[in-house]
Amino acid sequence: DGAVLEPRRALLDEQTGAQVEGLVLRERGGGADHRARAVGGARQESRLPRVGGRRRGGRSRRAAAGGDHAARTIINTHLAAAVATLVWMGIERLRSGRITGLGIASGAIAGLAVMTPAADVVGPGGAVVMAIVAALVCSMVGNAVRNILKIDDVCNVFGLFGVGGITGSLLVAFFAGEGFGGIGYEEGAGMASQLWLQCKAIAVVTAWSAVVTLIIGYMVAMVVPMRLREDEEREG
Repeated sequence: DGAVLEPRRALLDEQTGAQVEGLVLRERGGGADHRARAVGGARQESRLPRVGGRRRGGRSRRAAAGGDHAARTIINTHLAAAVATLVWMGIERLRSGRITGLGIASGAIAGLAVMTPAADVVGPGGAVVMAIVAALVCSMVGNAVRNILKIDDVCNVFGLFGVGGITGSLLVAFFAGEGFGGIGYEEGAGMASQLWLQCKAIAVVTAWSAVVTLIIGYMVAMVVPMRLREDEEREG
């Protein structure tokens, strides 16, 4: 079943759209207050992906029909979340000398996001490696993108779900192979051809979502103000 190795369009589409919306809104003020809200928001987000298998449309639902696939999905999903959380905690400890609740939640989300395109096609060993890579990549790339573009993304949604999902969509081409404990490729396909398929799908979905969201965002902004006044944001 070659279809199981295709990237999860919903995840990439949603998080690319969120990133573009952030570009339309730009950066907001009141860093301390918004960081406090980000902690609560990130904790809530870390709970949502576990319901029904990594948020909505997760592979757990589809895999429920098959015992082996269901077991693989559940094990890999929770394993990746746990490993990425531990790695993120280590990164925070090295960076600042302390571990935060926001960091713990961010690590769990990164692990869940990287497993979205891969949970029922890779083995536990592959899930562990993917989770480690996701924690490292999301912790570096996510904050860099947000700081460079100056976007309104206090919960680092794109840096976790977007970057994590893209990372998983690329790595699944490697770890889905039987040599890494995965289910293998469809007949006639291999690691290189699968990686090329993943790259094309990511590029098409990201470009489509970015362009359409940008057009919609600016059209709405011309009619309805999308940014509240600073005093309104502060008061809630």
